[in-house]
Amino acid sequence: MTYNVRLTQNAKLDLNDIFVYLCELTKDPQIALKFNRDLKNGISELAEMPRIHPIINCDPFAFVGLRIKHIGNYNIFYRIIESEKSIHIIRILHQRREWKTILKNEII
Repeated sequence: MTYNVRLTQNAKLDLNDIFVYLCELTKDPQIALKFNRDLKNGISELAEMPRIHPIINCDPFAFVGLRIKHIGNYNIFYRIIESEKSIHIIRILHQRREWKTILKNEII
């Protein structure tokens, strides 16, 4: 079964921020475009196999079924909404960010 993938507004902003950051860091828009494509492809793959990635095993994230997928130095946080047959991408954050604090404010 294929699920619909939806990005929250914050996830869309994250994608844009990552692109801008990589453009500034590398001074090469092609590198930023390639990584942006890699992120989008990784997100699209969730439509076919959303349960392949683990539920985060700590409260309050386990309680709401929040899952994590790693791509490069970034973590994609998402939930499966079975009643809608959809995947909601909550955030896309660098692995060094304080994701628990950031997500706690958005999930609860």
